[in-house]
Amino acid sequence: MDGRRHRFSSTEVTGISVKENKREGQKLRVGLSCSRPEESVPVLEVGIEIWSYNEPIMLVRYTASNVSTKTIEDMKLYNFMDFDIGGASSYNDDFGSFETATRTLHVWDNSPLHVLMDSRPGPRAWEISTPTRMKLDDSRGQLENNTQAGPMDIATGLQWNLGDMSPSKSHSVELVLASAVKLDEARALIPKAWELFTRTMGR
Repeated sequence: MDGRRHRFSSTEVTGISVKENKREGQKLRVGLSCSRPEESVPVLEVGIEIWSYNEPIMLVRYTASNVSTKTIEDMKLYNFMDFDIGGASSYNDDFGSFETATRTLHVWDNSPLHVLMDSRPGPRAWEISTPTRMKLDDSRGQLENNTQAGPMDIATGLQWNLGDMSPSKSHSVELVLASAVKLDEARALIPKAWELFTRTMGR
């Protein structure tokens, strides 16, 4: 915006305020308002909806909305997760892969557990690397598109390039996560997760 790159992250202590934080049944809704450091007027609002209940499935929707009077240029949305399969005692043996044919992220270790993540739209970029390397700054705004890493302590990143957002414009990204003790079972849960998404999250 205005020829400058701005970055907003939910871990920031300035520039982010919580507008909404409420539970609706099994769904959690969080609304974040983002302001540039030198101003208190919001530029961007991000809505996050999360659902998980009695299923090895989690549903997530991010909605980014331009609430300023200027176009936000080259908007990017990132999702970072560190699964630590097996817990703190064994996270150094984790593997991750990005399956380019299905655009699905897969994380596992030497235990039977497999976790898959799928999205609509599919990500434009992705990365699997150590948590300490999973950082973005003014010189690095693009994930590396590597397709596999491990065994090691890994974190995962997905990136969506939302383009220019004019005032009042919104974009949504939807994610499903599924876990099972066999890879084939986890794969079979992905279509079920999207069916649940339609029933529980609406449009």
